[in-house]
Amino acid sequence: MSFIQKLGMPKLIGLVVLLVAIIVLIVTLAGSDRATQLVLELPQTTLTIETPDNGSVELEVREADSAEARDTGFSGVDPEVIAETILFIEIPFSASAPYQVDDLQSSIDIAFFDEAGQFMSIQAASPDQTAGFRPDGRYKYILLAREGLFAERGITEGSRLIP
Repeated sequence: MSFIQKLGMPKLIGLVVLLVAIIVLIVTLAGSDRATQLVLELPQTTLTIETPDNGSVELEVREADSAEARDTGFSGVDPEVIAETILFIEIPFSASAPYQVDDLQSSIDIAFFDEAGQFMSIQAASPDQTAGFRPDGRYKYILLAREGLFAERGITEGSRLIP
């Protein structure tokens, strides 16, 4: 009697389903680790944002300095890294297409700025959303951060990014 016959068809099907689930989990975790590592390896810099009250805020950011980093954003990045990281994305050209956000592991805010650095809007994205985000008009700069960070720092309408 063969192993498969001894095991029986229902148990064999259950075993195959379990193996497939384990493979999917491993692939998902590997993708998350890769995205997280990509963000952690990005160069750090300091950005200044003038606030509407005539003050300024300095932000320590990671600069998405490649097409892969700009496209990945916080997609698949561990929540602990998102909580501690501000990601700065400079689009090579002024854009109006939606900025696509997929596979978020925690809620974030997306701040858009135009070519002159003028604040355009902040939009919230959560893990259950897969939509693209865009402000009214063309944007050049994007900041991604944990939910609520921009409001805490006073970055609102009337703010200006000093690129």
